Amino acid sequence: ETAIKQKSISELLDPTDKFRIIYSMPGTAGDVVVSTAVIDGIKKKYPEASIYFATSPQYYDLLKGNPNIKAVIPYSDQILNFRAIEGCLDNKGIFDISYTPFINTQRLVNFIHGGYGPHFAKTYANSCDVSLGHIFVPRERLGIGFKDDYIVMHTQSNQEPKNYDRFNELIELLNMPVIQLGSSNDKEIRGVALDLRGKTNWRQTADVVANAKLFVGVDAAIGHIAAAFGVPTITIFGGTFASISKPLGDKAIAIEPTDRYGCLKPCHLSKCVKPNKCINTIAVSYTHLRAHET
Repeated sequence: ETAIKQKSISELLDPTDKFRIIYSMPGTAGDVVVSTAVIDGIKKKYPEASIYFATSPQYYDLLKGNPNIKAVIPYSDQILNFRAIEGCLDNKGIFDISYTPFINTQRLVNFIHGGYGPHFAKTYANSCDVSLGHIFVPRERLGIGFKDDYIVMHTQSNQEPKNYDRFNELIELLNMPVIQLGSSNDKEIRGVALDLRGKTNWRQTADVVANAKLFVGVDAAIGHIAAAFGVPTITIFGGTFASISKPLGDKAIAIEPTDRYGCLKPCHLSKCVKPNKCINTIAVSYTHLRAHET
């Protein structure tokens, strides 16, 4: 069985590699984006290594053209079989080092520590015993023909407590055109200058965000992309701790609710258990004020 598993992965690798590392991050998009800073740190520690990145196919686009990555391969739980992957006894293995930092954040959720833990990017770097480098996000020119300065907004994540429902109020206070990015299922913002929901791949999304004057959104991948390009970024938090999840960068601002309807801390749940979501207690006027400060 081990031999069969080795062969299925080995067929994806370059047999001329001298020293081979695999870094696994099945998802999510934000984790994949931030992981490129960890990959940068790994490459600096092992400059001669061939680094393979294992993830879900929907995130390949985020890694295209990354100079630190030899190849992107599909993630499978067989990678967790360290005896087959790194070797054991008379089995040489197929990688010299296998990093699986997602175990403590996605399988065991052993990184929050009541909000006092390190940022999840540092958790990933620490598990690989490297320092964080720079985030790399590829871009593809979309050609939207938008000549004016604009703001990018993103309304939804994959967890309901993280979704802010007051963007329609916020847009009325802004004096700059707004472009909405996200999936086709994201809640629509009325009055946007350009609706790109479901119309861009990740690299095109990055290009639109990189040229924005401001990004305002929820705790999701696009905020991390915006901050990586040095775009002033406001991320609105509800069900997660900003201290361990906010985008990295000097121009990144995180806003959290002061009223959690009796909840003492963020829930990190996929569904809100209260009649109203705490994230919606964040005043639109306050968000608007922070936007003017950036």
